[in-house]
Amino acid sequence: DTLIKRLLCLAFVFFFFGILCNYFSNYLLIIILYAGVGWYLYKINYTRPILLCILLGGFFAGGLIRMELHQQQWPELVNKEGTMQTVTGKILRKEVVREKTYYTIAQHDYQVLVISNTNRYPIRATVVAKGPLKQFQLPSNDGGYNEHLYYEGKNIAFALSDDQLVILQQSKMPLAEELYRFREKLVKSLQKNLSSGNAGTLIAMITGEK
Repeated sequence: DTLIKRLLCLAFVFFFFGILCNYFSNYLLIIILYAGVGWYLYKINYTRPILLCILLGGFFAGGLIRMELHQQQWPELVNKEGTMQTVTGKILRKEVVREKTYYTIAQHDYQVLVISNTNRYPIRATVVAKGPLKQFQLPSNDGGYNEHLYYEGKNIAFALSDDQLVILQQSKMPLAEELYRFREKLVKSLQKNLSSGNAGTLIAMITGEK
């Protein structure tokens, strides 16, 4: 059982390294990875190293292919900063930050972040939004906040500003919006009745918001 768990862990590691190699285009990782696995198999006296390496190579290729398919779905955004874009899709979630509402809208195989001045559009409604495109920024310093990578991990391709979304179809599942409203009331109640430190801690524990 222990050996099976170790092999499954190795399979996951190879799949993950396949994603990393595709993302960073650094195939030196393959040599390092196989060298590490070879040393590990030698230490545990594994009797079928060639077969295992072939199987793990399949998981590695799976990671490469998964990342390649993901990149093919991504829209081409080169030199499109500030250009007017139109997106149509369903609102998946929303969040209010500094008097702005950030709507996440499903668009084909990726998502778009729409920044609006109003909070009145319900979750799960189908809307159309038009505004100037904003690309997410890479860090200006090594080790700095990588906005591009953060939103790419959330499958959000770009953002746009729109003060006037147009609802094409109302939500058929109002429960999602009601739960959002309830959470907002709970957050405001905690902020009103507790100190900022205690309110922040409870809000993070109950709603997951920092």
